[in-house]
Amino acid sequence: MGRVVKILFILVLFLCNTVYAADYRVLVIPDNVASKPYVDSMIYEGSSEFFANQIINRLNQSGTIEAPTIQEVREKLARNPRLNIATRDALLRFKKEYNINYLSIDKVAQMFNVNKVLLITTAADAQNYFMRRTFWDFLNIPGATTLDPGIKLSTYAVLIDTNRNINLWEDTFYKTISTCETRMLANQLGPQTQQLEKIRDYSRMLAPQIAHYVQASIVPHSMICKSNEITYGPKDFDNVFTKKYRWYKHGAKEIIKETDEKYTEYRTSQRMRGIEPLPDKFRRLKKEWKEQREARKIEKAQLRLLKQQQMQEEQNNHIQDINNVQDEKNIEVKEIQETVKPAVVKTKRVKRKHKEEPKVLNVIKEEHLEPASGDVVQPLQLKYYQPSRHTKPEAKNTTINDI
Repeated sequence: MGRVVKILFILVLFLCNTVYAADYRVLVIPDNVASKPYVDSMIYEGSSEFFANQIINRLNQSGTIEAPTIQEVREKLARNPRLNIATRDALLRFKKEYNINYLSIDKVAQMFNVNKVLLITTAADAQNYFMRRTFWDFLNIPGATTLDPGIKLSTYAVLIDTNRNINLWEDTFYKTISTCETRMLANQLGPQTQQLEKIRDYSRMLAPQIAHYVQASIVPHSMICKSNEITYGPKDFDNVFTKKYRWYKHGAKEIIKETDEKYTEYRTSQRMRGIEPLPDKFRRLKKEWKEQREARKIEKAQLRLLKQQQMQEEQNNHIQDINNVQDEKNIEVKEIQETVKPAVVKTKRVKRKHKEEPKVLNVIKEEHLEPASGDVVQPLQLKYYQPSRHTKPEAKNTTINDI
């Protein structure tokens, strides 16, 4: 049962990516598909072809919608001159007035067996943006007005259902293209590489947005999954900053790799010539420094061990000397004890007598007060001690009534 579910799931994913491409077809027609190619000075008028190519590429990559290329449409229209002229007139009116000739577009759609047609036209407005106002103009500073030429591209895209002759989706997009130092005006037939680069970058940003709306208008929502949905966002912006970011992200690794390879070849050539490269020298010096450090550590450990052994020997010798001196003293004491024998003194025990209590004598008062013979009673003498502090009498306020 589990295998059957897995097989069905794989089939659903496969059908979600491939089957619907044959069921939904769109014909993308720019406004210059039936006209002669523009000269280089009119590259802005023919920029809709840039956008159409990018849109076709995104639709075919999704796997949900199939769209023929611009070159295929041109070749088929060239084989039918009458339809080619009618298509050119219809697209010219669509470019100038935004009016759609559903009859001519229906004939072109039948030629490619489709019922959905996406028309794209682009107009360049160079007059309104030739003398644009700057910040200095708002401040009304004389002489600060700068010539900043710019061209504003307006792109109008509309999705048509040829069976019902209705517009399924339409929108207009604007983009201002300008450069500094007044290098925008095309006054010669030389290659306008800077302008072409800006238009191509803008097409990479605009194409996913239009392709997203086309897919959402044609393909049912239930048939769109995460793998085949056309999305657009900041990742589609292509300008100076994003280009530098992508270059630093991917190109820096390549530069580092190439530099490493060249430096490796340079070191190999130096070794072959007998010259020691700088990394090898640093590696050798580092190795020698490590060896010297280890040798110093070993030497310090040996000196520490030798010093400990010497201290231990000194302690042992000192202890031995003390023991020898103590032995000599003991021998001398024994000899003296043997030669001199002290006499034994016998002590007699003395019996202690009890203390006699004092006898009480009957003495008369007069006899008791009389001094003993030879004793003279000294009279009492008073001594004067000088006070440590002198007290001052308090002076009171006296009046006539107090006197």
